[in-house]
Amino acid sequence: MKVFKYNYDSGHILFDVNGLVVLFDTGAPNSVGSGSFSFIDKDYDLQNNYMGLTTSTLSEYIGTQVDILMGTDIINNYDICIDSMGNKITFGENLSIDEYENVLDIKDFMGIPIIDVTVEGKSMSMFFDTGAQLSYIEPSITNNYTSVGEKEDFYPGVGTFKTNTFDVLTTIGKREITVK
Repeated sequence: MKVFKYNYDSGHILFDVNGLVVLFDTGAPNSVGSGSFSFIDKDYDLQNNYMGLTTSTLSEYIGTQVDILMGTDIINNYDICIDSMGNKITFGENLSIDEYENVLDIKDFMGIPIIDVTVEGKSMSMFFDTGAQLSYIEPSITNNYTSVGEKEDFYPGVGTFKTNTFDVLTTIGKREITVK
Protein backbone atom coordinates (compact mmCIF):
# COMPACT_ATOMS: atom_id res chain seq x y z
CA MET A 1 0.00 0.00 0.00
CA LYS A 2 1.29 3.47 -0.92
CA VAL A 3 -0.26 6.80 0.11
CA PHE A 4 0.31 10.05 -1.77
CA LYS A 5 -0.69 13.54 -0.69
CA TYR A 6 -2.39 15.31 -3.60
CA ASN A 7 -3.25 18.84 -4.69
CA TYR A 8 -6.60 19.58 -6.24
CA ASP A 9 -5.60 22.10 -8.91
CA SER A 10 -7.78 23.37 -11.77
CA GLY A 11 -10.27 20.58 -11.05
CA HIS A 12 -7.62 17.84 -11.25
CA ILE A 13 -5.94 15.48 -8.78
CA LEU A 14 -2.17 16.04 -9.00
CA PHE A 15 0.47 14.28 -6.93
CA ASP A 16 4.25 13.86 -6.90
CA VAL A 17 6.01 10.60 -7.78
CA ASN A 18 9.80 10.83 -7.61
CA GLY A 19 9.77 14.51 -8.55
CA LEU A 20 7.27 14.09 -11.40
CA VAL A 21 3.85 15.75 -11.37
CA VAL A 22 1.21 13.09 -12.06
CA LEU A 23 -2.38 13.85 -13.08
CA PHE A 24 -4.74 11.05 -11.94
CA ASP A 25 -7.22 10.55 -14.81
CA THR A 26 -9.78 7.74 -14.58
CA GLY A 27 -11.29 8.93 -17.89
CA ALA A 28 -8.16 8.24 -19.96
CA PRO A 29 -7.62 4.66 -21.11
CA ASN A 30 -3.90 5.25 -21.73
CA SER A 31 -1.14 6.91 -19.73
CA VAL A 32 0.85 9.68 -21.39
CA GLY A 33 4.38 10.86 -20.75
CA SER A 34 7.94 10.39 -21.86
CA GLY A 35 9.60 6.96 -21.86
CA SER A 36 8.85 4.69 -18.93
CA PHE A 37 7.39 5.44 -15.52
CA SER A 38 8.30 3.63 -12.29
CA PHE A 39 5.27 3.49 -10.02
CA ILE A 40 5.17 1.58 -6.73
CA ASP A 41 6.20 -1.90 -7.83
CA LYS A 42 6.31 -1.77 -11.59
CA ASP A 43 7.67 0.04 -14.63
CA TYR A 44 5.15 1.23 -17.21
CA ASP A 45 5.85 2.25 -20.81
CA LEU A 46 4.08 5.51 -21.59
CA GLN A 47 2.61 6.77 -24.83
CA ASN A 48 3.88 10.20 -25.90
CA ASN A 49 0.31 11.32 -26.69
CA TYR A 50 -3.33 10.29 -26.48
CA MET A 51 -5.49 11.43 -29.41
CA GLY A 52 -2.92 14.20 -29.99
CA LEU A 53 -2.84 15.25 -26.32
CA THR A 54 0.69 15.47 -24.90
CA THR A 55 1.70 16.41 -21.37
CA SER A 56 2.85 19.77 -22.77
CA THR A 57 -0.55 20.58 -24.28
CA LEU A 58 -2.29 19.22 -21.17
CA SER A 59 -0.13 21.53 -19.01
CA GLU A 60 -1.15 24.49 -21.19
CA TYR A 61 -4.86 23.57 -21.04
CA ILE A 62 -5.01 23.32 -17.26
CA GLY A 63 -2.44 26.01 -16.46
CA THR A 64 -0.07 23.90 -14.36
CA GLN A 65 2.87 21.61 -15.09
CA VAL A 66 2.01 17.93 -15.71
CA ASP A 67 4.74 15.37 -16.39
CA ILE A 68 2.54 12.25 -16.55
CA LEU A 69 -1.12 11.67 -17.23
CA MET A 70 -1.90 8.44 -15.34
CA GLY A 71 -4.70 6.62 -17.17
CA THR A 72 -6.64 3.47 -16.44
CA ASP A 73 -3.97 1.24 -18.01
CA ILE A 74 -2.03 1.90 -14.77
CA ILE A 75 -4.89 2.82 -12.39
CA ASN A 76 -6.79 -0.44 -12.92
CA ASN A 77 -3.83 -2.43 -11.52
CA TYR A 78 -4.60 -1.18 -8.00
CA ASP A 79 -7.37 -0.76 -5.46
CA ILE A 80 -7.67 2.97 -4.86
CA CYS A 81 -9.03 5.19 -2.10
CA ILE A 82 -9.44 8.91 -2.75
CA ASP A 83 -9.67 10.74 0.58
CA SER A 84 -11.01 14.14 -0.48
CA MET A 85 -11.11 15.44 3.11
CA GLY A 86 -7.42 14.65 3.74
CA ASN A 87 -6.23 15.18 0.14
CA LYS A 88 -4.71 11.69 0.09
CA ILE A 89 -4.86 8.99 -2.54
CA THR A 90 -4.00 5.41 -1.59
CA PHE A 91 -2.95 2.67 -4.02
CA GLY A 92 -2.79 -0.97 -2.92
CA GLU A 93 -4.20 -4.45 -3.18
CA ASN A 94 -7.32 -5.57 -1.32
CA LEU A 95 -7.73 -2.29 0.58
CA SER A 96 -10.11 -2.64 3.53
CA ILE A 97 -13.24 -0.55 2.98
CA ASP A 98 -14.33 -0.76 6.63
CA GLU A 99 -12.41 2.37 7.66
CA TYR A 100 -13.93 4.60 4.97
CA GLU A 101 -17.13 6.61 5.33
CA ASN A 102 -18.27 6.90 1.70
CA VAL A 103 -17.51 3.79 -0.34
CA LEU A 104 -18.81 3.72 -3.89
CA ASP A 105 -19.78 0.66 -5.89
CA ILE A 106 -17.92 1.02 -9.18
CA LYS A 107 -18.74 -0.67 -12.46
CA ASP A 108 -16.80 -0.05 -15.61
CA PHE A 109 -17.32 0.51 -19.31
CA MET A 110 -14.25 -0.20 -21.45
CA GLY A 111 -12.05 0.31 -18.36
CA ILE A 112 -13.60 3.67 -17.41
CA PRO A 113 -15.28 3.65 -13.95
CA ILE A 114 -19.02 4.24 -13.69
CA ILE A 115 -20.75 5.27 -10.46
CA ASP A 116 -24.39 5.75 -9.51
CA VAL A 117 -25.40 9.29 -8.59
CA THR A 118 -28.71 10.93 -7.73
CA VAL A 119 -29.83 14.21 -9.29
CA GLU A 120 -33.25 15.65 -8.41
CA GLY A 121 -34.24 12.33 -6.79
CA LYS A 122 -33.42 10.42 -9.96
CA SER A 123 -30.69 7.75 -9.88
CA MET A 124 -28.39 7.57 -12.90
CA SER A 125 -25.08 6.02 -13.88
CA MET A 126 -22.25 8.37 -14.83
CA PHE A 127 -18.63 8.12 -15.86
CA PHE A 128 -16.31 8.89 -12.94
CA ASP A 129 -13.68 10.89 -14.80
CA THR A 130 -11.16 12.44 -12.42
CA GLY A 131 -9.41 14.03 -15.41
CA ALA A 132 -12.41 16.19 -16.28
CA GLN A 133 -12.76 19.55 -14.59
CA LEU A 134 -16.47 19.69 -15.46
CA SER A 135 -19.22 17.09 -15.24
CA TYR A 136 -21.61 16.56 -18.14
CA ILE A 137 -25.27 15.51 -17.95
CA GLU A 138 -28.22 15.42 -20.31
CA PRO A 139 -29.20 18.97 -21.31
CA SER A 140 -32.82 18.25 -20.35
CA ILE A 141 -31.74 18.09 -16.68
CA THR A 142 -30.23 21.58 -16.74
CA ASN A 143 -33.48 23.10 -18.05
CA ASN A 144 -34.50 23.72 -14.41
CA TYR A 145 -31.27 25.60 -13.61
CA THR A 146 -29.85 29.02 -14.38
CA SER A 147 -26.40 29.07 -15.95
CA VAL A 148 -23.66 30.25 -13.58
CA GLY A 149 -21.52 31.24 -16.55
CA GLU A 150 -19.57 29.88 -19.43
CA LYS A 151 -16.37 27.91 -18.92
CA GLU A 152 -13.67 26.78 -21.30
CA ASP A 153 -12.95 23.06 -21.30
CA PHE A 154 -11.03 20.66 -23.55
CA TYR A 155 -11.27 17.13 -24.82
CA PRO A 156 -8.49 15.13 -26.55
CA GLY A 157 -8.98 15.03 -30.30
CA VAL A 158 -11.41 17.97 -30.11
CA GLY A 159 -9.38 20.69 -28.38
CA THR A 160 -10.81 23.58 -26.39
CA PHE A 161 -14.44 24.66 -26.41
CA LYS A 162 -16.80 26.77 -24.28
CA THR A 163 -19.86 25.46 -22.49
CA ASN A 164 -22.50 26.81 -20.11
CA THR A 165 -22.11 25.62 -16.53
CA PHE A 166 -24.71 24.96 -13.85
CA ASP A 167 -24.43 24.22 -10.12
CA VAL A 168 -26.32 20.94 -9.69
CA LEU A 169 -26.95 19.38 -6.26
CA THR A 170 -25.93 15.74 -6.54
CA THR A 171 -25.77 12.79 -4.17
CA ILE A 172 -22.76 10.54 -4.61
CA GLY A 173 -22.77 7.63 -2.20
CA LYS A 174 -23.65 9.13 1.19
CA ARG A 175 -22.51 12.65 0.35
CA GLU A 176 -24.47 15.54 -1.10
CA ILE A 177 -22.30 17.87 -3.20
CA THR A 178 -22.80 20.62 -5.74
CA VAL A 179 -21.28 19.66 -9.07
CA LYS A 180 -20.50 22.01 -11.97
